[in-house]
Amino acid sequence: MSDLNLQVLAGHGNVETKAPTAMQEVNLALKACGFGLFHIQLMFTSFVGFVAGIMVTNSTPYILPIAECDLNMNLLQKGVLNAMPFVGMVSVCVVAGFLTDTFGRKIFLVGGYGGLFVFTFIGGISQTYLVLVTAKLFEGMLFAASFNAVVTLTSEFCHNGIRDRMMLLQSSFAGFGQVIGALMSWAILTQKWRDSYFNGTIGKNVFEIIYQGHLIFSLPPVKIMI
Repeated sequence: MSDLNLQVLAGHGNVETKAPTAMQEVNLALKACGFGLFHIQLMFTSFVGFVAGIMVTNSTPYILPIAECDLNMNLLQKGVLNAMPFVGMVSVCVVAGFLTDTFGRKIFLVGGYGGLFVFTFIGGISQTYLVLVTAKLFEGMLFAASFNAVVTLTSEFCHNGIRDRMMLLQSSFAGFGQVIGALMSWAILTQKWRDSYFNGTIGKNVFEIIYQGHLIFSLPPVKIMI
């Protein structure tokens, strides 16, 4: 049975139709574009970004048994070092959400992951406990800013027909990051790699090498978003 417009049949043909809202128009445009290479690139970028964040937050427990001897850390210092990324994340997450909505996503994606690369590199060459704990604090702050932007950007570029599945897929990236981080730690921290530069002024220990291995997950989001 076909649908009938009773108002038209009764002679009331001047029925007003509401114009679609701006968000509905954007959703219709995204649905017309469909699913393609752009979405695959977007998910790859978010995957690498998620893994970079997992490396920031979950790599510290792996290095503590080795770093406590190299940096002469006591029990309190180890606890503070482990908590620093989370302190940084909590301290800026609310402000980061407001700023990304105000100034846009891209500046926080590029600046966040670019800064994450810088401070991960600093942590990878740190020779003192103070330098390492400061680098971990800024890593947490920068990851919180970039994480908020990458999750929001992913949902905004997917129409409502696929948005729930894309977000569900994106949430699984954290689990993959846990596995990758554990495998990298097992492959690197079991080695006895040590080196020094400038007549012993800068020492290279195995826990610093794994930090430099984490750098490969910080730059791809920056390069793609630029």
